[in-house]
Amino acid sequence: MTGPLIRITALTQYRELVRALGGDPEVLLRRFNIAPELLDVHYAMVPMLSLVHLLERTASELDCPDFGLRLAQQQDWNIVGPVALIAQNSPDVGAALDDFARFIGFYSAGTIFELDRTTEPDAPRLTYQFELGRPAGPSRHTVERALGLMHHVVGMLLDDRAFHARTVLCRHDPALPQVLYRKYFGTRVLFGQETNALVLTPAQIARPIDRHNRMMRAFLVDFISREMDQQPRNVREQTVESIDRLLPTGRCSLLSVAEQLAMHSRTLQRQLADDGLTFEALLDSVRRDRAQNYLAEPAMPMTQIAGLLGFREQSSFNRACRRWFGQAPQARRQALLAAAP
Repeated sequence: MTGPLIRITALTQYRELVRALGGDPEVLLRRFNIAPELLDVHYAMVPMLSLVHLLERTASELDCPDFGLRLAQQQDWNIVGPVALIAQNSPDVGAALDDFARFIGFYSAGTIFELDRTTEPDAPRLTYQFELGRPAGPSRHTVERALGLMHHVVGMLLDDRAFHARTVLCRHDPALPQVLYRKYFGTRVLFGQETNALVLTPAQIARPIDRHNRMMRAFLVDFISREMDQQPRNVREQTVESIDRLLPTGRCSLLSVAEQLAMHSRTLQRQLADDGLTFEALLDSVRRDRAQNYLAEPAMPMTQIAGLLGFREQSSFNRACRRWFGQAPQARRQALLAAAP
């Protein structure tokens, strides 16, 4: 399966860092089916599995064992968009981190944060993990980038540039000298742990956020909640959404949908195939579902329905209707109206 998506903002400063290290970011991005132009489309999303593999390969090819940490150092909480604004307007740091955990799905459905206050009440933990729906292989740079970024975020919430966690926990084995990890986190980093986490203090998470705005937070919570309900979570959902948008224009094709998703048509075919799907089957399924809805509207002309479904000829819609339902459009309408409560 293609798995969950993540916003392209996760790669903020990626091009700049790769170039500074002597690499070609466009070549690396394309190798993992990420169109370079997507990096300028802040609302775009890509498979999280592609991001994980991209960071590992980039670090390997550029011989940069701290690549994930370097990338985190050049990013800030703006990469999660309005989720950061909700956190800024929370009453205290603990509530802000709870909000991060609650709404991080807006940024990536596969990213999971939790402020764990119960395992060790005197040492609350901000834990991190990601879920891909399949084994990811090596993922150290994804984990270290996330921990480095969240360390920066906590410092910003505390308004303390000298902030450092009590301890940083990593499930993976160390790949750098401890002195280098301490350079990035300013504290001890332990490996081979049960979880990835920043260990904080009760005083840190209880710290009030003086300039929080309760009304602004409520507005943003409502906005993001609605956006998350409608947000495509994977390539299949993105494709269906694009098909829906393009059908009435009469130019819904594999090429035009791929262009909307800022990827090559072969890349889209390959990612759908990973889920056992084809573009043609998705297109046909969307048309069938929409036909049911339109035919249930007694006043909608058949020619209008054919146009909304992207058929240039009424006869093409008639044939599709018989294939879908074993009935002509008018007979299907009568059956739907008769079955309506």
